[in-house]
Amino acid sequence: MRRLIVWAAVAALLALSGCTADSQPTSSTPSSEASPSPTSGAASGHAVALDCGDYIGTHPPVKGLQVVLGVVALPTSTAGPALQTALAGDSPSSPRLFAKTGLLIKAGTDFQIVVPATAGDRLGIGWGSSATPSRAVVVRHCAAAGLPSRWLAYAGGYWIDYPACVVLQVRTATRRTLVHIGLGTPCPGQRPPPQPSHA
Repeated sequence: MRRLIVWAAVAALLALSGCTADSQPTSSTPSSEASPSPTSGAASGHAVALDCGDYIGTHPPVKGLQVVLGVVALPTSTAGPALQTALAGDSPSSPRLFAKTGLLIKAGTDFQIVVPATAGDRLGIGWGSSATPSRAVVVRHCAAAGLPSRWLAYAGGYWIDYPACVVLQVRTATRRTLVHIGLGTPCPGQRPPPQPSHA
């Protein structure tokens, strides 16, 4: 019952955006390089492997998400409005804002989501029950045997020190691409974040 309640909350967050998830994947640059090790590409931080068993729901991509490289659905700048941010705490050692949104992955795939070195220490990403701001999230063949969907949802989001349009890199063994995500402010041509309701 608790897992269903949490899943419903995350699904509602994911559904705030206004475009369909049937958007075409962003263009990618084929590469003959093997997928980098978990720590490569994480300039001054660390990479964390997603705990496959931490999923909170199983459902296909919803409105506001774009399927990227066929392996992950993200709230890109072309898929819907920018994400809302809220204060994450006053710790001087971590970014101060948090944009809560689930991560939707295709079961059985292997890929990484990487914060480029140009972001410095101002941006962190993380999903799962013990998510903390990380420089890269590594997904390794999470199984969906016996589940109703080939897509698995995880709670988490983005930490940032001030609202910005950020760039992330998605990497598979043979392809990689960049995506833009508005955190607290829109990327060029994107709608601003929904205004919080004051019920």
